[in-house]
Amino acid sequence: MSILNRVLQAKILCILSMSLFCFFDVCTAQTKSQKSILATSVPRDYFQRASSSDKEQLAYILRTLANSSLTKLYSSKSALTKAGDKVDHLHPLQFWACIVTDVELLGCLHAVRDRKTVWREFSSDCANSFAREASLGNIKKEHVNDFAALVGLKSSVISSALQYERWTDFFDILIEKIPRGGDSDHYDM
Repeated sequence: MSILNRVLQAKILCILSMSLFCFFDVCTAQTKSQKSILATSVPRDYFQRASSSDKEQLAYILRTLANSSLTKLYSSKSALTKAGDKVDHLHPLQFWACIVTDVELLGCLHAVRDRKTVWREFSSDCANSFAREASLGNIKKEHVNDFAALVGLKSSVISSALQYERWTDFFDILIEKIPRGGDSDHYDM
């Protein structure tokens, strides 16, 4: 391969990477007024379960993040942002319960985790959501116990990560400890 071809390939990869970072910057950008609203926001209701519409939005988000090329993700940023806004009312534990109790979505989550750049942004946004609820005193022992029962884990497996606000450890525990039912290779992306 000629040096010119390698340089062109490197530039294309750089452009795609920058496009993805711009995509996530746009999707996660918050104005100062939005940040002040978050700081004074009302805690989300843990006991409000995800509706069928919420589940459809989560499925769209995870399928898109798991399966779309970086270029497609960039072009889907507006739709992804709208879908994210539609599920923002969910408590983060309910958000994750919806994902990890659905075989297909759990498979998508594994695929997203394998896409390092996409995973970094997704997990960062999720961690911010957890931090927001924690700052409001809205990740309670009763929530942790109920969540653990919903997803089929012992609460002792996840309580330390949540108590000490180690959000990425919590995500890793869920991904590693909750089995993907059925054919475990079926949803490898």
